[in-house]
Amino acid sequence: MAGRRVGQRTGLFIVPDIVSFDDSRGEIVFERLYATGLRQALSDRARSMELVGRAARALAAIHNQMEAGETTAGGGSRETASGRGRGPVLLHGDFGVNNVFYLSGSDRIAIIDWANADWIGIDEPLGAPEIDVAVFLLSLFQRRVFEPAPIFRRREVARHFLSTYAAASPLGLDLDQLRATVTRFARAYARFDREFKGNVRALARRHSLIDLDLFLRRLSKEGFANGAGGTEADRMEHSRSAIRYTDRHKGRGPDYDETFSPEVNPYRAMVWRLEQRALNRILQDHLVPGKIAHLDFACGTGRILGHFLKHVASATGVDVSASMMEVARNVAPSAELIEADLTQQDVLADREFDLITAFRFFPNAEPKLRLAVFQVLARHLAPHGIFVFNNHKNRNSLRRRISRLLGREVARGTMTHADVEALVAAGNLRILEVIPLASLPLSEKRRLLPISVAESLERRFSGQPRLAGLAQNLIYVCARA
Repeated sequence: MAGRRVGQRTGLFIVPDIVSFDDSRGEIVFERLYATGLRQALSDRARSMELVGRAARALAAIHNQMEAGETTAGGGSRETASGRGRGPVLLHGDFGVNNVFYLSGSDRIAIIDWANADWIGIDEPLGAPEIDVAVFLLSLFQRRVFEPAPIFRRREVARHFLSTYAAASPLGLDLDQLRATVTRFARAYARFDREFKGNVRALARRHSLIDLDLFLRRLSKEGFANGAGGTEADRMEHSRSAIRYTDRHKGRGPDYDETFSPEVNPYRAMVWRLEQRALNRILQDHLVPGKIAHLDFACGTGRILGHFLKHVASATGVDVSASMMEVARNVAPSAELIEADLTQQDVLADREFDLITAFRFFPNAEPKLRLAVFQVLARHLAPHGIFVFNNHKNRNSLRRRISRLLGREVARGTMTHADVEALVAAGNLRILEVIPLASLPLSEKRRLLPISVAESLERRFSGQPRLAGLAQNLIYVCARA
């Protein structure tokens, strides 16, 4: 079976053995598995993002690696989509939460039912990848009146699925086509519901379709990244917006360093003090001081390098701004400083580092640049090392939620927790802990409280896991998966 071979090649999923198959009756009997349906498994808050990320990467692999001329469970021959760019792919056909299972005993996922769903009205095995994605979203947002295992944070789970799929698939994700496909399928889904569930139950579940439509509309307004797409070389190139971002910092140096001065920017200086406390704890909890090879990406004026310098055996800083590194030479005089763009030329070769840091970079960078940089840095992480970076523009923070209510929210240049999880998954890493900082709805321009009062409160709140959904600045500690 074509799908099984993809699963074996990638190690992302398994397809159980088929015990019997009756095409005339539309029945497939699989081997007995001790499994939990994905719908129920996603009700576990602690594992929901990881599991839906696995499902997204599995679907991306199916679309990318299904081979020509192989036979599906339904007996139909499929052609490959390789080399067709944004042409049709070999569809799974019914990639919904009811056909994906979690095997807790082996910590793997299993995928079944490779026949096209009757209700979508598509008989051909080829189609746009957004067809399978739409089927998954419709099944994810389906709500039951007395659902025994509700999927918590349904929108965050859906966002993570889309972000992970877009990052993992060379085809990317066309959000406009996805919205059109969901709209088309929603009508067919509603008719199917009325026919087999009855008018009352169909009406009770109509809010699921409304919720999904609102979710996709919001994604469009936020400028959801459609994924890297193209070849590996394409993913490593700068987009025009990425070039503008790097150029914006090349001429800066002393003036940027001054923005962390208490006299110039008291709020930013306070946040930096909170970050230093968090970095000290991370060092104590996760590494052995004195034996550490440290790499700081986008090192700028050397704040992070200078903070860790006395605790590490070697320090290396990489940045594209020569003027910033002139300042860094004074802040961290013993550090090796490299002026380079790692997405254009990986000058680090095969070097590995026990500690990799990247602060105030990922939210500012465009999605394509984020992905390229993250994957490069992840390759240089030592087997037992940690990758520490921050999202200082958490889109889900309390301050930004208030801004949205007031109509002042700007989605560009921000990241959600789901966006970060997609990056981490694309780099084959896992999150060890998340440290929330700056939980109060204050900002550099609107401090509202004296800095001394604000800092006293923030020190009490900092690091409290329950505030991760409200904090503006989240520090992530990651390791190899």
